Amino acid sequence: MIRQLMREQLRSHRAYVIWTTALLTLAVGLASYAAFVAMQSQVGVSAGVRSAYGLDGAWRGSAIFYEADAADDPAQLTWEQVRRAMADSTGDGSHATAVMPLDIRGFVSTPTELAAAGGYPWDAALVNVAAMTGDVSWGALLLTGDAPREGEIAVDAHWADANHVSIGDAVQLSTIAWDGEQDSNIELGRLIVSGTLRTSLPSRYGTYLYDGIVGWDSVPALAATAQAASAAAGSHNGTLMWQVSVSADRQTPALALFSTSAAHLDYYGTAIDPAAVVLAIAAGVLVLGLIGMAFAVGRAQAQVRTRWVATARVLGARRSSIVGATLLEVGAIGTLAAAVGVGTAYALFASDWARVVAANPDALAWAAPSVPWWVACVLSAAAVLVAGILGAVPAFWAARVAPAAALKPVTPVSEAQVSRTVPLWPLLVIWGPLALFTVLSVKVIVGNGAWGGGIDASGGFRIAAVLVGVGAAVTSTMLLVELSRRATAFTTRRLARGSRPWQIAASSALADRPRQASGPASVLAVASAVAVGSMTWLALAEWIDVGPGEAAPGPFAVAASWGWGDGTTQYSQAVIIVTFGVLSLAALAAQLVARAGARAEADAQAALGLSRSDARLAAAAQFALPLATSVAVGALTGLVAALVLFTRTDWSGTWSGPVGLVDATVSGSSTFGSAWAVTHLGHAVPLLLQTVAIALAGIAVGALVVAATARASARSLTRTRG
Repeated sequence: MIRQLMREQLRSHRAYVIWTTALLTLAVGLASYAAFVAMQSQVGVSAGVRSAYGLDGAWRGSAIFYEADAADDPAQLTWEQVRRAMADSTGDGSHATAVMPLDIRGFVSTPTELAAAGGYPWDAALVNVAAMTGDVSWGALLLTGDAPREGEIAVDAHWADANHVSIGDAVQLSTIAWDGEQDSNIELGRLIVSGTLRTSLPSRYGTYLYDGIVGWDSVPALAATAQAASAAAGSHNGTLMWQVSVSADRQTPALALFSTSAAHLDYYGTAIDPAAVVLAIAAGVLVLGLIGMAFAVGRAQAQVRTRWVATARVLGARRSSIVGATLLEVGAIGTLAAAVGVGTAYALFASDWARVVAANPDALAWAAPSVPWWVACVLSAAAVLVAGILGAVPAFWAARVAPAAALKPVTPVSEAQVSRTVPLWPLLVIWGPLALFTVLSVKVIVGNGAWGGGIDASGGFRIAAVLVGVGAAVTSTMLLVELSRRATAFTTRRLARGSRPWQIAASSALADRPRQASGPASVLAVASAVAVGSMTWLALAEWIDVGPGEAAPGPFAVAASWGWGDGTTQYSQAVIIVTFGVLSLAALAAQLVARAGARAEADAQAALGLSRSDARLAAAAQFALPLATSVAVGALTGLVAALVLFTRTDWSGTWSGPVGLVDATVSGSSTFGSAWAVTHLGHAVPLLLQTVAIALAGIAVGALVVAATARASARSLTRTRG
């Protein structure tokens, strides 16, 4: 019974199910790919590096070589104590490993030779140097050669190729010491290259590896040389060794002098891939767009569901069977989206990993990716949860109409009122004080004393500012949504004044189903406000950082550069493009689904002879006008918010101006506020226009699709003579 009911239910609102499943699958796929890449770079690759270094034991310890600053600092040890402890741990079954970072730089030539040649090529130096001993996986770390012994060093393979260094060549080591006034370079001698180390993977899976590993027994001589040279030069610091990290399967008596650590200082962490972040943001925005779509077309779908539920009840179906069919439908949509989205994302991720590994045979990498199993489980559960939300919206609206709708005419659920309308003034009363306190707190905290310390930005004040800021953000969003709805209604009334057939058809459709148009439009209004506000603030902040000199680029040069040249990068640009792209896609899906539920209206227009061109213009206007209006409302709101909240402190001393341009001067620094932002808004206008153009471009593409798929009569309406 339940399966039959679910099959008929799916058949009754096929378009909604298809679009929901497709877009949810896309969102799950984007989120899954981003999660797999992030987990591989942050967890999988880092775990592999720790395993190669031998720092993957169950017990972790550490020690320091300088005077402890606090009682809970790791124990202070000497080199001889560490050496003896590691030697005693050999053979006790602990599989202990010690890794000691060294304050050393490696060059092909000596510092004296480099100085004579014109300076130090720091970009061609070995900068991440360490010493290791114990259960190190040298077979995994080394590309060629052997593990370094006393008087030897293993160097990064790419560094060796770039500097034409081979096994058996010498590398000059040096360190930097501070004599109280300036840095001085101390020559430590030469070590012989014993082998080359595997390099880091590029791009999204890159890691921070040691590019030089000296022999463990070479450390005492290097340290003694550094101490002696520092003392001779009057340096305050010539220490090469700062800390040692130890890992073992368990802490044995030989390792008792090391302090147990919760975690090692992570030298192998990887940067989060911007592309993965963009995809994750796109997935989140698409989910929000889907929920907005569900609210926009939920009433129309509820009308179909109500008739179907009422008919099923008349035919003898129990309420429990209908509930079970709905739950089964939601589970099927979520399961299908999870299976296809997660499966496809993992296949693409595994293919990308294999491609990267194959393209970098010298890198420290592994054939198969390593992602925790629970990641796929969490993503699948999230897909089912979102499917439940999307299915619950039409079900809620269906519950608002009695089952008698199957037997007699009732008020359509798309026109039914759920609750009383709330006037705008209570929201303004709540929003006003919250927004005012938020603006003042931003001026105090971000302005860093712009009012000469008139208000103490203490911890309690900051907590209150955060809480009030959250309240202001929530009420501002509610207010923006209401403004977007009213702007859409105003646009509809203006459109209804037209006398052309497409204007009449479009305004009639918008007036009959106002919530259908206002749902996606409200989401776009919020996105436009955030995007325009953020980009305006960044553009003005970058103009302060650049300064008013002749070298500063003009506003149109800033806007024309890829990455926008304003402190934003391709990362920010990609986020804006993807955000408005997926929101336009969700709005397009909502329009097409709603149109599938309003076939009677389209058939009536076709029967009345609405021409093909007018039908397409009406469909495009019905889709684009509410969205474009909301983008304009959101952009204006974001611009005003950025100007009101703008506060930036310049410490360079390059700016000066009359009162009103520089809002305050404290200790030689200039703090810029809203007055300066308004007078220099021209430097943000090109960027603002670009952001709005991206949003309108997505809407235009959606309008073209809606127009191309609109139903139209093959003949035009002609007047007949009686």
